[in-house]
Amino acid sequence: MPIKAFSIHGHFYQPPREDPLTGIIPNEPGAAPYDNWNERILQECYRPNARLKNFAGISFNVGPTLFSWLQSQDQVTYQQILN
Repeated sequence: MPIKAFSIHGHFYQPPREDPLTGIIPNEPGAAPYDNWNERILQECYRPNARLKNFAGISFNVGPTLFSWLQSQDQVTYQQILN
């Protein structure tokens, strides 16, 4: 029997990256040319997918650490994901 449909589920998560003493995300050289991995993945994944409205076509969840960071750093992308 041929497959007639399929489902895609995205699980979007980033661990807490803030220094527990300062609350600031330190510079992460491995994320170059960006300052940290949250910024890099925002530019390479979340923002382009939000602009293309890809979130509307899949089942997904976003981890609370990532979504809180996104809400404070990029309201446009945050709202595009919600809509």
